[in-house]
Amino acid sequence: MSAFVVLGISACEMNLAPDFCWAGPCTPQGPVFVATDRTALGVGETLQLSLTDGGSARWTSEAPSIAKVSSSGVATGVSVGRVRIRASRSSSPAVSASVELDVFPALCTADSVRGPIASGETVTGDLSLATCGVLVHFGYGAARGARASGWRFLMDSTRLLRLDITSSGFRPSVLVTDATFAATPPGSGYFSTSTAYGVFAVPAGEHIAWAASESPPGVGSFILEATMVAECNPAAVAGDTIRPGQSLPGTLSRNDCHTRHGGPGDVWRLVVESRERVFIGLFPLSSSLFGSVGYVGADGRVSVPPPEGLLLDAGVHTLLAQGHGGGDYLLIVSR
Repeated sequence: MSAFVVLGISACEMNLAPDFCWAGPCTPQGPVFVATDRTALGVGETLQLSLTDGGSARWTSEAPSIAKVSSSGVATGVSVGRVRIRASRSSSPAVSASVELDVFPALCTADSVRGPIASGETVTGDLSLATCGVLVHFGYGAARGARASGWRFLMDSTRLLRLDITSSGFRPSVLVTDATFAATPPGSGYFSTSTAYGVFAVPAGEHIAWAASESPPGVGSFILEATMVAECNPAAVAGDTIRPGQSLPGTLSRNDCHTRHGGPGDVWRLVVESRERVFIGLFPLSSSLFGSVGYVGADGRVSVPPPEGLLLDAGVHTLLAQGHGGGDYLLIVSR
């Protein structure tokens, strides 16, 4: 997906480009856009810039010592820092736009990774203008080209790893890659302006846990915690009991079991006295919780209860409350 930065003006509104006007009343033109797939690059890396309408432009860099730009709009990182690249329409220089680029010293390599980090361990660090960047998309919130600091860890089998990060200096993110920097997609996660977490199903082998900025420039200190979490197994958990016609409170937290795709989870036992149709829902009571409830079938698969409800036989059925983030909720089973 391209990122569009709009700092253009209507030439007609400013009366600076008569060639944009029709005979008679002047017709305003839309703003100029600069298109790029990211706003960060490493030293020595190139990035193609363009105008969204495909028109030709004259490109200039306000600081060629940080990033230079060619006549065709190819920007090249030269040194660490931030620089604004400007584009003016070739046919009407008064119509212009610009984009600010963040230049890393280099992309992260194996030599830039620390280690190790163990389950239950908390580490601290800083992201600065000199911190290397990563080019993966699979962090929770991590932008392509975000600054990152990594720690090695080993897994002896596939397990769920939860990474929590807090920062007061930048919007944080977490991600996991293997030793070759191939990303492990997260199953679930949550992020805000100062905190984030991600849950990753990590296979056996050597991996890297990354503390990252959600978007450039992303500088400041952070606290990163790694925790192995248990995977929810509804068949092995007693769970609280609920009956049709009841609404009962619950809480999802980082100490609960986790699902691979839904974050923390709570197991509930739904006791049905006779065959009837029930309607099942979950209402979040905390602003940090994005939750849902699933019905666990006899085969162990979790499905979303349909709007028309579930027709259940008498007996004990299993529900799984799950959510992104954490907090209080209300589980509702109505007739």
